[in-house]
Parts: sequence; structure tokens; C-alpha cells
Amino acid sequence: MDRVSNLPEEVRCHILSFLPTKHAALTSVLSKSWLNLWKFETNLDIDDSDFLHPEEGKAERDEIRQSFVEFVDGVLALQGDSPIEKFSLKCITGIHPDHVNRWICNVLQRGVSDLYLFTDFSDEDTEEDGGYRLPQEMFVSRTLVKLKLRSEHCVNWWHWDIGASLPNLKSLNIDSDLIFFGEMEKFLSSFPVLEEVHMANMEWRELDETMSSASLTKLSIHGTGVEEFEHPKSISIDTPNLLYLNYSDLVAEDYPLVKMGKLLEARIHLIIKNEDQIKRIREPIC
Repeated sequence: MDRVSNLPEEVRCHILSFLPTKHAALTSVLSKSWLNLWKFETNLDIDDSDFLHPEEGKAERDEIRQSFVEFVDGVLALQGDSPIEKFSLKCITGIHPDHVNRWICNVLQRGVSDLYLFTDFSDEDTEEDGGYRLPQEMFVSRTLVKLKLRSEHCVNWWHWDIGASLPNLKSLNIDSDLIFFGEMEKFLSSFPVLEEVHMANMEWRELDETMSSASLTKLSIHGTGVEEFEHPKSISIDTPNLLYLNYSDLVAEDYPLVKMGKLLEARIHLIIKNEDQIKRIREPIC
């Protein structure tokens, strides 16, 4: 007797939620009771390495990459407009960013709350816009709660023409080759309930920057540490409910406001790169 197939449908759906989407789809061959079950999965985990590895040279074959695109398109088409909770997409082997953004827009329209993207694109597909540009629809999502983004390219997070408004986002995690995000104070104000933020390889846009948020409890900031980028003269941190701070960057000339009354743990790494900075740090505090 197949005891698993006799389990309630909601239990079997829960079991499928722990499988990569490709493997969940393969369960459709087990029996009629499994045929369409995976199509109602609210958690999608898609990884192009399932198609392109480990066979050497497979990733360079256009027909293999196209088969991956057709698989993802087919999965999303079969699900129609059914609700989705989590979408994890790992796509690092040369798929065009237009395909990726189309898939992101699909799950956004279906109310995704947890979005994880790990992307890498060919230079010729991103050099025209100066990096990978996320779809505008993501900047106005009212359902996103968690967003994690990994990219081997420069990511233009900020859409200057529309700004951003993510009223329910609580966790933001961005790690890329370089992050362009605009003015920090304006950036954080777009997330009124944000509790955790991690940003690695970011570039400050203004000479005087303020990180201000009443909701933040965990803040991890890593600047580029690259001399050719212009770093701020002053940085203010106004986060009264912050519990954890991890801050690494070139040292600024001044930190005029530091408000972290509830801080429990801090890791601070300030990089000094010239004699003027060393001299300024050694000067007595008046």
C-alpha cells in the first residue's frame, strides 16, 4: 500500500514544498492523484543548475538554456494566477535578464511575500543600462515581506522616476558586485516597517548621509571600500530601536548623530587609507 499517496492532499502539498520545483514536478508521474498536485505548490524553488550542471560546457549551449526558460514559463503558466508565498530563483548561467524580470513580475502579481533571487548575466546583456535593473513592479509591491538579492553584477536598486514604496517589507538583504540605491535617508523611508537590512558593496550617493529608521532592529552595512568612489563626509545613524550593528566602510570625517539607545551588539570596521585620516583620528576631541 502506498501510504504517502493516501495522505490528505494538504499534507502531500506540504511535503512537496521542501523539494526543488523540478523534483516536485517529477512526482506527477507517480499516479493520477499526484498528477496535478505540484501545480498548486505555493513555494517555488527554481535552480538553473538542475538543467546546466554538472556536465561540462552544458551552460554554453543555447538549446539547454532555452529549455530552462521554457520549463520556468511552463511552470508559471500551469499555475495561472494561483497565490504564491515564496519564490526562490537561482539563475547564474547566462539567461537574459528580460526572462528573469518577467518571472519576477509574474509572482509579484500573484502576491509573493518571500522573494529570493540569485542572478548573474552576461556582460553584453547588462552593459547597456550600466548593470542589472530590477523590474519597476518590485518597487511598489504591497505583499513583499522578505527580499534577498544576490548578483554578480552591479544592481540598480533605485528607480529614480517612481521611487519606491514597500509598506510591508520587514527584511531586506542585498549583496552584489555594487549597489546603486540613491540617497540613504530617502531609501530607508520607503520601508516603514523594515526590521532587518543587510547591504554589501554599496555606494554612498551623497556627501552627508543619514540612516534613519524607528523600526530597524538589525543593520549590516558594508561600503565598497574603493577609493575611486566618493564616500560621505558625514554619516548620522538615527535608529533608536537598533539591537545589532555591523558596519564596515572607509572612515567618514564626522559622525554628528549616533542614536542607538537599545544597542546590544556592534561590530565596526573603519578603513583608513591616507595620512589626513590618520591625523584627524589622533586629534583630541574638543
